[in-house]
Amino acid sequence: MPAILTNKLRITNGDYFQNDISEIPTYLYIGRTTAWGDEQLPPDAVDSTNGRADALQEVQALKRIYSSDIISVAQRYDWTDGDVYDEYTDVANMIDDKNPVTNEYYKFYVVTDEFNVYKCLSNYKRSQSTTKPSGTSTTPFTTPDGYIWKFMYTIKSPDVFKFMTPNWIPCYNVAYNDNSIQWQVQDATVPGSIEHIAVVEDGAEYVSTDLPNVTITGDGTGATAVAEVDDLTGTIDRIVVTNAGSGYTEATVTLSGSTVGGGATARPVISPRNGHGSDARLELGATHKMVRTVIDGDEGGDFPTNIDYRIAGILKEPRSNDAGVALAIASTNLFSAGETITSSSSSATGTIRSVSSIDNLIYVESVSGVFENGETVSSQSYNSTAVLDILNDDNIPITSATAPSSGYKSNSGDILFTSNRTSVSRNTNQIEEIKLIISF
Repeated sequence: MPAILTNKLRITNGDYFQNDISEIPTYLYIGRTTAWGDEQLPPDAVDSTNGRADALQEVQALKRIYSSDIISVAQRYDWTDGDVYDEYTDVANMIDDKNPVTNEYYKFYVVTDEFNVYKCLSNYKRSQSTTKPSGTSTTPFTTPDGYIWKFMYTIKSPDVFKFMTPNWIPCYNVAYNDNSIQWQVQDATVPGSIEHIAVVEDGAEYVSTDLPNVTITGDGTGATAVAEVDDLTGTIDRIVVTNAGSGYTEATVTLSGSTVGGGATARPVISPRNGHGSDARLELGATHKMVRTVIDGDEGGDFPTNIDYRIAGILKEPRSNDAGVALAIASTNLFSAGETITSSSSSATGTIRSVSSIDNLIYVESVSGVFENGETVSSQSYNSTAVLDILNDDNIPITSATAPSSGYKSNSGDILFTSNRTSVSRNTNQIEEIKLIISF
């Protein structure tokens, strides 16, 4: 039967990816110094056994990715004088579907040169936008060109330079009252409001001295509106919402009472469940994450210079050439990298290199003695948890901020993302900013 993967789940999966990186050593890697068959047309990356092996050949160096290097992003649409923007609708997937009128993906929000992001609630019958939206009002507002806009958020200054590109803008929600404008927007939202009523059929022979009554019925309360007539054409020009109401999940509009005009129909457009501006990432479709890594010269000698590379990707838990042990324990919650871990009975000791709470493993290096199954282990911050299993590990994970190819166990780690590209030349004084877009 038909099924969909919702945008909410895609955003959630992106967050899981970002959160996991705070615990699991994950790295940007660069590689492949060998030229492509056609240097101007790199082949497509292929997620196959052979393709993954090819991607990990000639790994040149790695740089660790942290959660702060990742952000949710949405497609960038700059406000441009004279463009026509799509208006929000509650009956279409505006993120993945195309507008049947234009056969193009919906362009229903804009970013201005002030780095403010606005959502279009009405485009006044697909007219040109000639007045740039401005201001940070927490309620929808109408510009002189007839458009109705909803201010969503302002892109933070550091993020403009770190994460904004010609195709993408940072997008975020605020989880608590941080006194930001975006929090004020979120706090002022009205669930199930009707901010716009779309005229479906204009009707005929209406006059402004005999306006039809606008009646809104549904499962919410409080919504009211009035009609405006174009006396030159005798049609309904627009329906102006005078009270957006609240609590609607379904509604209808009827136009009645005009003694001369008739034939007009309209449809109320219901806000997202918690109101316009309550969840910018979901409303604008921020189903992508941007990973930004900066490589500064040779990074202390770990990154080679005077080479060309052609692959950049993301590698989860790459392995080193260092030996150690992995202890499977009952709980890893309070163990930390860098601490000394000591066994209760065998008196074995070691230094914790990394902790994987997902697998309940502690990777230990510089081991003295022999850890035993069933004994308890402790550290400076945690006491007495049972050892469930011991895995001798000749290649414990890399955890340093950077690592050269000589410190990387060939073909190790899980590839999360890889991209083939035209050659990039490196030199000692070069600073490279690598931005990878991951779709969820």
